[in-house]
Amino acid sequence: MTTTELAEFERGLQARKNVTDVVLADHDPISRYVLSSVLTQADSIDLVACVDSRQPVAGWPVHCATVVVLCLGPDDDFRDALATLVATGGQVVVVSTFWDRRRLDQAFTLGAKGCLIKDHLPDKLICAVRAVNASHCVISPDLLDWYLPASGRNVSRDCADRDAERRLATLTVREREVLELLARGASTDEIAAHLTVSPSTVKSHISRALTKLDARNRLEAVLLIRDV
Repeated sequence: MTTTELAEFERGLQARKNVTDVVLADHDPISRYVLSSVLTQADSIDLVACVDSRQPVAGWPVHCATVVVLCLGPDDDFRDALATLVATGGQVVVVSTFWDRRRLDQAFTLGAKGCLIKDHLPDKLICAVRAVNASHCVISPDLLDWYLPASGRNVSRDCADRDAERRLATLTVREREVLELLARGASTDEIAAHLTVSPSTVKSHISRALTKLDARNRLEAVLLIRDV
């Protein structure tokens, strides 16, 4: 291999590192066609497969993907599929036309990295996929009302802030440090490496912090610490 060929090969490898491999799972063939077209046309995204989301996850080529977009119908029970995808190390964005607080909590508790409303999705899906691939958590703005302390309640902003500060004051220095790193988009492994501890120790810190903050999942804790 010549020097020029080697340089071209290395540039190709570097370009490939910047590509996000995506599996799209959607039971609706029309929706699957529309969203696959959006993903196919996007720069630095490689749609490796489209599958029927109601088929067993074992048959999905998730080993080829860095991000899985999981589209749900209003009555779909997604818990087993999501748990399986997360267990394989996948970054999952859950998309649905119907959300409520219970469903949203389930998705984030099971390890989803993003929850999006399907309406008017195409212009937001690409940004969400890229953000999740970069270890960020994403959520449609309309869904934030269930997590922001003062939203939808007869509570003043000052009272909400004082309540958040009171709960955050119960954290140890290390627990708060872990949550702040989490809020910056760091993964469990990245936090462990930064703090020179094991991933299981990081998970223990997060678990204790969630209990102290009375937060249902990581997203709620991150929003709380960012809001103060």
